[in-house]
Amino acid sequence: MEDILVSIINKVTEKHYNSINYSDGFKTDLGISSLEYFEIVIDIELQYNLTLPDELLLYEENITFGQIIEGLKGLLL
Repeated sequence: MEDILVSIINKVTEKHYNSINYSDGFKTDLGISSLEYFEIVIDIELQYNLTLPDELLLYEENITFGQIIEGLKGLLL
C-alpha cells in the first residue's frame, strides 16, 4: 500500500521519492501544494475505489503520509 501511495505522489508531483516517512506532512515536509494534494486524494480514491473521510481532506491540517495509510487500512479492512 505504501509503495502505491508513493508512486501516486511521484506521478502527481513529478518528484521521485523512494520512500516517505509516516510522520511526513504533505504540506510542510513534502512541499505538496493544495492542488497536488487533492489530485493525490482523487488518485487514491480511484485506485482503491473508495472515498476518503472528510478529516483526511483537510490540507491546511498538514495531513501526514501515515494518516493517509492508516485511513486507507481502516477503509480496506
